[in-house]
Amino acid sequence: MPSLDARRRQPRVRQSIRTRLLLVLLGLTTVSVLTVGYLGVNSVQSMGKSAQQISAEALRTQAEEHLRQATVDQAQRNDLILTRVQRDAKNVAQYAVGIFERTDVFTGTTYWQVEDHMFVGDGGQYMNDESDVSDAFVPNLVDIDDEVLTTLELSAFLDFVLVPTYESDPNTVAIYLGTERDVLRYYPNINIGTIVPPDFQVTQRPWYLRANPENNPERAVVWSSVYPDATGKGHMVTAVAPVYANGDEFIGNIGIDVTLQNISASIEESRVFGGGYSFLVDETGHAIALPEQGYPDILGRPAKPDEFGVDLSKITTEFAPILAEMMAGSTGFDTLEVGGRELLVAYAPLESTGWSLANVVEAAQVLQAMVALQEELEASTGSLVLARILPIGGVILVAVIVIGLLLTRRLADPIQRLATAAQQIGAGQWDAPLPQAGNDEIGVLSQAFKSMTIQLRDLINSLEQRVADRARDLERRAVQLETAADVAREA
Repeated sequence: MPSLDARRRQPRVRQSIRTRLLLVLLGLTTVSVLTVGYLGVNSVQSMGKSAQQISAEALRTQAEEHLRQATVDQAQRNDLILTRVQRDAKNVAQYAVGIFERTDVFTGTTYWQVEDHMFVGDGGQYMNDESDVSDAFVPNLVDIDDEVLTTLELSAFLDFVLVPTYESDPNTVAIYLGTERDVLRYYPNINIGTIVPPDFQVTQRPWYLRANPENNPERAVVWSSVYPDATGKGHMVTAVAPVYANGDEFIGNIGIDVTLQNISASIEESRVFGGGYSFLVDETGHAIALPEQGYPDILGRPAKPDEFGVDLSKITTEFAPILAEMMAGSTGFDTLEVGGRELLVAYAPLESTGWSLANVVEAAQVLQAMVALQEELEASTGSLVLARILPIGGVILVAVIVIGLLLTRRLADPIQRLATAAQQIGAGQWDAPLPQAGNDEIGVLSQAFKSMTIQLRDLINSLEQRVADRARDLERRAVQLETAADVAREA
């Protein structure tokens, strides 16, 4: 049998095949999972960005069309409101024409007598009190003659149409008649004689001058420019209908007031996309309704205190071409770059008045759905990684470890047993157990190793026998030589 030193010189297993196989399998699996995960996430992100770009373009086109159509619809709705005011002014004017053309029917009645209702005020103005249905006022600059008295009594019959007209339209704040002799009939009764100056002349008011024969030869119902109301109701515009009796006799003008507050409120209620702002200009480019946020964009400056009716026709900002189109009565859409912001602007005319309405919206507000889509995409990608790829990758790794352990055990165990048997045989243990021979390469190797072990054992046994025989032969010869030597010595 081999000595202890021989056994110590036997090679030792430094690194297991099983461990190496398992590490290689795990490494390949990990790389595969990470590669597939990266490609999957990258593919999702690429598809998401492509879909986002396509959606953004489609959304922008749809938003532009929606903004254009919404502006047209909004202009038509406001046009209907103003058209109704114009129609009311025209109807009241026609009623007034009927009264002043039939003075013989309306004079001398007991409905409303001057001496019973009118009196001279503290400033010399001729006025009534607030107990009447409507106000009556004559400035102290006018002589109270029969013509004035007749006009006062005839205008009282307007009460029958002023009241229902006023109450039928929530946008109307006042209805009145102003005549060439500065007689004013005003509804509702606010005791106007105590509000306006004693020398207040209705014929000098902007709304009245707008419909004078020299300014309105067509005798159409017209709209005034923005002006401050004499009774303190703020800035307003007036629908003015001239009154002509007996063909060419100009009596005066019927006016129906609509405050800018009402117009602005109506415009603000129709704000598209829940943001941006709307503004309204007349045919001369003066702002009828312009919110504060519109001043920096359109005028390049903030609004001044109590600023109204600002002239936009001569501005030199980016809005100048759009305002030119608006004053021309065009319908259109445009994009502007103002202060680093992209603005979408749609505009449409109000046919009955010649005014033009515009809606201004930031492109970022329109495309904010895309921002939400991008955030949702990023969240979905993170959820995909955390909720699916990582867990599935972990499951795959665990499965690979289990399968790897089973496979490497089946593959490596016979080799390890064969290596152990080789070490034992090398140490002289000829009866060391070998793996069961099978039909695979390991079985063939085990069978060959077994045959080799038998041959080695027989060879070593034969050598040992030969060595023993030789030793006995040498020992016999030594005895013979010793005997011969003894004989020779004695001889």
